[in-house]
Amino acid sequence: MKMPRRAAVAVFTLALALAVGGCATKRTLQWKHPSADKERFQLDSIECRSRARNLAEKDYQFREVERPRAGIDLYGRLEGDVSRFKAKKDHRAYFESCMKYKGYRPAKPAPAASKKT
Repeated sequence: MKMPRRAAVAVFTLALALAVGGCATKRTLQWKHPSADKERFQLDSIECRSRARNLAEKDYQFREVERPRAGIDLYGRLEGDVSRFKAKKDHRAYFESCMKYKGYRPAKPAPAASKKT
């Protein structure tokens, strides 16, 4: 069965967006807390990563159970890729939410030093 042109364009566009998004530089936040020392930060960070991983995995598994599987399906594979991408975004959001709940705030990046000639 031939895929309609409109669907093929949509699949290609989504695949391209995922590929470009995957190549983008990873955003890493520095966190600050008014009273937490380095050891406390490490413990809080580990706890938040663990909680975020558990929640993101549960969400991913739920999405995978709901996804129909029938033979070779280009859309099914694409949905799986999108589901994994969403799980990564969810993990980051859960982690950031946990850190904020514990009183941490993203530190503002230091301004780039200007070069004078």
